[in-house]
Amino acid sequence: MRALVAVGELFGFAEGTVRTALSRMATAGEVDADNGRYALGERLRKRQASQDASRRPPPNRWDGAWWIAHVVAEGRSVGDRREFRARMRDAHMGELKPDVWLRPANIAGPEPSADVLLTRGSIEDRDPVELATQLWDLDNLRHTGKRLRRAADHALTSLAAGDASVLPDTFMTSVAVVRYLLADPQLPAELAGDGWPAIELRGTYDELERAHGRVLSDFLAQAMTGT
Repeated sequence: MRALVAVGELFGFAEGTVRTALSRMATAGEVDADNGRYALGERLRKRQASQDASRRPPPNRWDGAWWIAHVVAEGRSVGDRREFRARMRDAHMGELKPDVWLRPANIAGPEPSADVLLTRGSIEDRDPVELATQLWDLDNLRHTGKRLRRAADHALTSLAAGDASVLPDTFMTSVAVVRYLLADPQLPAELAGDGWPAIELRGTYDELERAHGRVLSDFLAQAMTGT
C-alpha cells in the first residue's frame, strides 16, 4: 500500500484519494486485495493479456485468406450487441456492415460461438488493399503511429536522466502507445504497406517499459526508505 500511495502522490493524487480508489476497485473486482497487497482482478488480467498480445508482431506470411464473422442470432439485447462488438475488436476484426466483420487470416480469428457464423476463405470480387482501406482508416492510423513514435522517442530522452518527476507525462505517452497497438489491425505487409508504424512502435514501447521500470524502481526505493 505504501508504494501505491507514493506513486499516487507522484501523479498528483492525495493519499486519501488513492486509498478510496483502491477500495472501490476491490469492491468492483478490478483488483484483489490481500493484507495490504493488491493484484489485478480477472477482468483487468484479461485486458492486460490483450495488451500483451498486441505487443507481439503478427506473422509475416499471409496466404490471402480472410476471416468472416456473420451474426446469425436474432433478437439480441443491447448488452449482447456491445459484447459482440468488443469481441470483434479484441480479435482485430473490421466492420464491413452491421453484424458482418472480417479481417485477413494472418492471425487467429475470434473465438467461435453459437451466435456467430465464422468462416475462413478467399474473397474473389474485391481488391484486398481497397477492402482493408474500407475496414480501417489506414491513413489516420499511419499518421497517428508516426506522431506517437516521435512522442515515445521524446519520452525515452526524458527518462534517461532518471528524474521521477517526468513519469506522469511519459506514462501517459506509454498509455497512448498501448491504445494504438490495441487498435492496430495487425495487417499483413501486403495490405499495410512499407514502414507501417506499429512495427517500430512495438520495439519502442518495450524500451519505454524498461526505462519506466528503472526510474520507478529508484523512486520507490527512495520513497520506502525516506531518503
